[in-house]
Amino acid sequence: MGVIIRQSIQNTVIAYVGVLLGFVSTIILYPRVLTTDQYGLIQNLIALAMISTQFAHLGMKNTIIRYFPYFKETRTNKYGLLFLTIVIPLAGFLFFCVFFFLFDDQLVRYYTDQSQLFEQYYLFLVPLVGMVLYFEVLNSYVRALQDSVTGSFLNEVFIRFLVVVLLLLHWFGLFNFAWFIIFFVLIYSTQPVILLVYLFVKGELSMKIPFIAGRNWELAGKMFTYGIYTLLGGLTTTLVGRIDIIMLGMIASLGDSGIYAIAFYVGSVIETKTIDFQDCYSHTVRTDQG
Repeated sequence: MGVIIRQSIQNTVIAYVGVLLGFVSTIILYPRVLTTDQYGLIQNLIALAMISTQFAHLGMKNTIIRYFPYFKETRTNKYGLLFLTIVIPLAGFLFFCVFFFLFDDQLVRYYTDQSQLFEQYYLFLVPLVGMVLYFEVLNSYVRALQDSVTGSFLNEVFIRFLVVVLLLLHWFGLFNFAWFIIFFVLIYSTQPVILLVYLFVKGELSMKIPFIAGRNWELAGKMFTYGIYTLLGGLTTTLVGRIDIIMLGMIASLGDSGIYAIAFYVGSVIETKTIDFQDCYSHTVRTDQG
């Protein structure tokens, strides 16, 4: 069995297990463990983190995969790409931090009238953006090494399983909501750490400052242009998928955005199953006709 087929099967299994865990957490546990305002806060923090990450990685997420072949000729070149994978998003994250702390008053003001809970916990957005950012770029690097399974497992199964455990522990009254938020952010911090350990075990965790001269300047220009285009494209997709929750939190309340997030998840699951059925049906028709 080829690598592509094997990883496709593994990713399909991971996706369905992720949907099951998502159902347990979103439909069963969240409504029973947290209030609608608290769940809305979680969803708004995640939505803001995802959108901010699209700015902070500065297009590096997709650039890694597109230009990895240009760097893999020697181990030094490849580790030069890993250096860029770490440093460029770091610059983007520092820029985000400056922008965030300059305009955090305005951000809080949007939420204060209807969603005062946001004011108590909005600072957790900073570490959450950092963790999501480095998971995204490191996962792209791991995928460039022809491993699409590890990142999918961490994002679809591992993180959701830990959230389920966290919800159960909070349900049994082992800690309050403030600690729940802290542990929630720490859960997301495990993803980039695990990927770094994975790269170390695979012997791929080494960085070299890339030497830029001659034709390398031309390559750097192409990478920059490609990164900008993919940044704008990815930002558009993320905005479409997340802006509704943020707008509800600002205009209505965190509770309303929490209720909407649950309903939206149900619709997403139904859509996923419909697409899978249509794919299977199309494949069967093509097989019968063949």
